[in-house]
Amino acid sequence: PKNLTLSKQSEDILTHLCNIFTIFTDENVKIAVLNKFDEFSNTETNQKIVPFINNYLISNDTNKDLAVEKRAMEVVSKIGNTETFTIIYKKWKNGVPELKPTLDKALISVSAKNLPQVVKIISESNITEIHNYFILISESNEISKNFKAEIAENVLSATINNKEDNIEIKVLQVISDSNWTKASKLAVRYFSIAKQEYKDKLMSETQFVQVINCITNLASTDSAKILDP
Repeated sequence: PKNLTLSKQSEDILTHLCNIFTIFTDENVKIAVLNKFDEFSNTETNQKIVPFINNYLISNDTNKDLAVEKRAMEVVSKIGNTETFTIIYKKWKNGVPELKPTLDKALISVSAKNLPQVVKIISESNITEIHNYFILISESNEISKNFKAEIAENVLSATINNKEDNIEIKVLQVISDSNWTKASKLAVRYFSIAKQEYKDKLMSETQFVQVINCITNLASTDSAKILDP
């Protein structure tokens, strides 16, 4: 059914642009249409623009039209929805070297607006995927400290029993730096595991000291109890 919130004029223009994008194969024409989408983007028009670009990204073979796909991701990552996040995350995970900088930036942008979907992805991904995504988010200057801490809490929950690498230490550092006391009980749980890993020589002294410092910085009742000799 026709979207009643979209004006007739806007809908006609967007329909015309969508038809041009679909019919013409020249990448310069397609990029010109995407530039117009970016120019016309607002709360109303995004209801038509976002699904259209999402569908293009799903159907596009990433071995061709890379310039068009790059521009499509740049446009939709600023205005995208949950489906956009899923599409871009999958492309980022699969990796196309020529698109990596664009994919990194697009995923950071669309992640910040889709926390529930980010949490879902973390719960469903393997350690390597979680690690790579966490590093991308934690090192970005475009992501708020609270968002990073929220992600770190979910990553720690998903990886707490992991012995493949020491991602938990990096995650705990983000939680500590953000003073994210909401995750203090989870951090205390991890401390018990870290203590055993240190005894089993799976963790260096430097790493264990880092864990202790992070737990101390959280300054919660839970952390105080577990550090009490």
